Amino acid sequence: MELNEYSYGIILYKKNSSLKFLLLKRSEGWLDFPKGHIEKNETEIEAAIRETFEETGIKINPDDIDRKFSYSMCYKFQRGNDMVIKHVKMFLSQINDDASIRISAEHSGYMWLDYNDCMKNLSHENQREMIKNVYEYLNTRK
Repeated sequence: MELNEYSYGIILYKKNSSLKFLLLKRSEGWLDFPKGHIEKNETEIEAAIRETFEETGIKINPDDIDRKFSYSMCYKFQRGNDMVIKHVKMFLSQINDDASIRISAEHSGYMWLDYNDCMKNLSHENQREMIKNVYEYLNTRK
């Protein structure tokens, strides 16, 4: 059976002397961005904010999301007898350097990585393509 799933999240970054992105280490071992499933009656942005808070402890104000950027991707994977088609939409928000991270039980750690380290450490090609788009966007906007 084919199942469609929809997830929303926020790519969190900080920019002081250098640009760094927050990545969460999943219990399964790979790095990922905070994201998760939408709940009934939520907007995409509301789902992204809620999931980011649940997974990082960081409360994002809707006004702090860069409305000029979003990135969508779709991929498939097998779960038992089902083929899951995962639709993901990610938003972008800059956070303060002193933001306190509190990870959820589904993660075993977190790290702040610059662009080059993201490209080396992200396991999935679609994640690398996304961070490349984010990096280009952040370096070309006025």
